[in-house]
Amino acid sequence: MKALLLLIVLPMTALASMTASDLNSRIEHGGITQFYSTVSDDDWDTIISAIESGKGEWIGLVPQLASGADGMYGESLGIALASAIQNNPDAVLDVLNDKKYPQMLGIERVCTMPFIEPENDFIIQYYQKAAAALKTSGSKGTKCLSALNQEMQVFTLAIQESKETK
Repeated sequence: MKALLLLIVLPMTALASMTASDLNSRIEHGGITQFYSTVSDDDWDTIISAIESGKGEWIGLVPQLASGADGMYGESLGIALASAIQNNPDAVLDVLNDKKYPQMLGIERVCTMPFIEPENDFIIQYYQKAAAALKTSGSKGTKCLSALNQEMQVFTLAIQESKETK
């Protein structure tokens, strides 16, 4: 009972030093709804940064986080996974799911450069790194790489059209 009370009363201000295992325990004991009602912006940024960096133990928590995410949280989970492809494609591919939470975890979401208003140079650099990383995943990364390549073709055509209209 005291442990449950502590989970409810203690704010999640110490998340920066929290491990993925600690976060998992908090979600399991307090529930995903309780987690989202108490997580601060700074705490969420810490989680997203850990996912983006490709830390497998944090990426492994994404399906659990997706189960209660909506709006900004859902959007940032998809973008964080897309970023993580460059660093740990196998861990990202392990959590992709086109049937459950496709708006956050689906191939058409994560593997299609879902970044918000990125600069052209960023997209080109991201594509090069992500494509190279996915190629190291062999057949496991084929669908994601195909979606990434298709998105890059659309991007390239848009750039060409933009140059022609100038």
